[in-house]
Amino acid sequence: MKRSIVLAIVLAAGSLMMTLVAVLPASAHPDGTFYSIGRKWPPNANETWYIDNNVPAGAFRDRIVNGVSAWDNGAGGAGPNFVYGGVTTSSVTDILDFCERGYSAVFVRENLGSALGGGPNSALGFTPSCYNASVGGTFAVSFTMNLERTAEFGTGTGWYTGTGNPPENRWDLWSIVAHETGHATGFIGHFANATLCPGTPQPATTETMCGGNPALVDTIMLRTLEAHDLHTYANAY
Repeated sequence: MKRSIVLAIVLAAGSLMMTLVAVLPASAHPDGTFYSIGRKWPPNANETWYIDNNVPAGAFRDRIVNGVSAWDNGAGGAGPNFVYGGVTTSSVTDILDFCERGYSAVFVRENLGSALGGGPNSALGFTPSCYNASVGGTFAVSFTMNLERTAEFGTGTGWYTGTGNPPENRWDLWSIVAHETGHATGFIGHFANATLCPGTPQPATTETMCGGNPALVDTIMLRTLEAHDLHTYANAY
């Protein structure tokens, strides 16, 4: 039997809905704050994940693969290894019933924020994980990444699915998927320290696991993990 735990909603309007936010000094890396003790993947886990066939084909799917790959070997090989398994069709009609499949996958949904109780245009992504109740809920056994189909949030009016710099007011899909994949590794909540997550995003310092900031629209700052992302992840595993 499996049970679920909600890990995050990224970039929710107003306050961050259903997230655990902690303020840390820039030098601290307490993995227990963001990776609950016993709520992680088994060491060196290989987890095959899929893209649902309702996800737009072409560049949209390619950028999802890029974003998930951002965490490859981030914990020195000790963390989960997410292996792309291709496209699949889910037999579960409600994508939010994330523990009913038994496998990891990425989905899209129109008006995701409303489905999560936050109103229209209030979320870009939501990534919960399921845990194995037979071992006390210790090990993650799957994740479900849900992405807003049209990506309207803040001043953003849609996804950018290229590999360069997004045009004005477009959300970079690669960046948001990289953030969501952090939650798939077991990361709960978001960084909130002003040094790590300045209100005016800085390319050299803004961490991928910062909380929702509408100012990140039309940037690529979340594509690459920064020092605190990596240290927190590595210390957890």
